Amino acid sequence: KHVATSFIVASFSCISTLTFLEGLTLNAIFSKMFGGGKARTEQLCLTSWFSNWNCQQRERFLFTLASQISGPSEEDLLLGMTGMGLAENDGPEMFDCQLKLVTSWWRRWSPQERSQFLQSLAVSWPEVGDQLRGRGML
Repeated sequence: KHVATSFIVASFSCISTLTFLEGLTLNAIFSKMFGGGKARTEQLCLTSWFSNWNCQQRERFLFTLASQISGPSEEDLLLGMTGMGLAENDGPEMFDCQLKLVTSWWRRWSPQERSQFLQSLAVSWPEVGDQLRGRGML
């Protein structure tokens, strides 16, 4: 039986819960298409976000990654207080939610998966690769 399908994925945050043809999840489909598993799907999602971030958001992302690699500084801890509801605002911005996901994903990724992601960023965005090398992250 031949079934032709096409799909557009607007948000990857629900990939593991969406079910598609014959019991396959989108995560399994992406895994077969692009190789890897859950971490690879997360990396594809993150790469998509990164491509849409502005310069300040990209810089904050790289700062966040650097703190994940080297451990948080006192300044990081103070900045983190804004995410705990100690600063007055209308709620978290999408970017802040994305950064929270990134940090939780980063902690779960193996050293090989982390390295693979950093390498792919450096290849796709050479100026980011230069920054990663300059920070000793690559």
